[in-house]
Amino acid sequence: KADTVFAEYTLTEPSVVIYDSLLLPNQSYVYKAYLKNNEKLESEELLVTALDTTSSNFTWEIYEFGEHGSSILRDVAIIEGENGETNIWAVGTIFLNDSTGAEDPVLFNSLQWDGSKWVVKRISLEFRGNQISPAMEGIHAFASDDLWFTSGVPAYWDGNKWLQYHLFDMGILNETDGGVVSIWGSSPTDIYFVGRKGSIAHYNGTGWRKVESPIGTGGTEVDLRDIYGDNNSDRLLVVGYEDDWSRSVLLEKKGNGFSTIWEGSSGDASYLGGLLASVYVNGSLAYLTAGSRLFRINLNNYKVRVTLKNAGSFIHKLRGTGNNDIIAAGEFGKVFHFNGVIWKRVSELEDNNSYFYSAAVTDDLVVLTGQKDYDILNRKAIVVIGRR
Repeated sequence: KADTVFAEYTLTEPSVVIYDSLLLPNQSYVYKAYLKNNEKLESEELLVTALDTTSSNFTWEIYEFGEHGSSILRDVAIIEGENGETNIWAVGTIFLNDSTGAEDPVLFNSLQWDGSKWVVKRISLEFRGNQISPAMEGIHAFASDDLWFTSGVPAYWDGNKWLQYHLFDMGILNETDGGVVSIWGSSPTDIYFVGRKGSIAHYNGTGWRKVESPIGTGGTEVDLRDIYGDNNSDRLLVVGYEDDWSRSVLLEKKGNGFSTIWEGSSGDASYLGGLLASVYVNGSLAYLTAGSRLFRINLNNYKVRVTLKNAGSFIHKLRGTGNNDIIAAGEFGKVFHFNGVIWKRVSELEDNNSYFYSAAVTDDLVVLTGQKDYDILNRKAIVVIGRR
């Protein structure tokens, strides 16, 4: 409304951040500051335009992989080339038959979309003098020749060769730590790896260091499930929960370490009560999934708003391109798209036998990965591509 007093503050610091949660999409607003009781002291006018909503209309394609046993894809990354080509990597465990049609017991651990077709790959790494093909859990891509993977320990692809960093043998992590599973980096010289038992490791481009986790007061630390940051705001958050669902945590990077924003048990009645499985950060806002609920936190004052009360299933992953373009994906094929105002349900993907564990998003593309559970002896890895 015109000429409305939006907020009043008593300034005790040189600056203050003001957050207006009542703006409408694609509308322009003019702000002006005054010194109360002194009409002569006023600021220049500031014109801002709120983000428009984004389209939730996608065309979906579903791919399945695996010929025996239990195949699954746990993480995915999209790499956009300089010439507009799209490269996709997905990692996990895939079991195929050999050339004779017999079951091949040696797993494949990745898929690559080369722009026209999927290629199933077996990444082979050296471990203590032997070549192994480990199940992959996480991936982070800077370029097609600058890829990081996790199989409990980090592995790196430079376009020509694979290099494994066994953080336990290197003395970075010790025998009481857990393996790393999730990756996020602001650049190739600033990468964080998080994982089981509260393990956090940092790579600066040349060397490694262990980052002490602030959570817990002894005993088994909380398993860290997801990490995400925003380069523009320098915000970096980590979430996790115990396998027995007894505790959940939210951490934020402070300096060279992390501090605890929230820690609680599954029975807590607090606003973050629930299993924090994934986080997406854009500017000063963080979006989190806690079981079947979705939250938004203003990181300037840590105020919380519930944006979706019940997704109908456990949501495993949040990813987006901005505050008006976020994908949430989880169990039973539940997928939601946030357009800046509402979460729209993608009903055409719902399936009681499908489980989505990861997502990657660009302006025109969504890629989901997980598992299709036909029966106990036939679980296929799935990839779902959505084009807008």
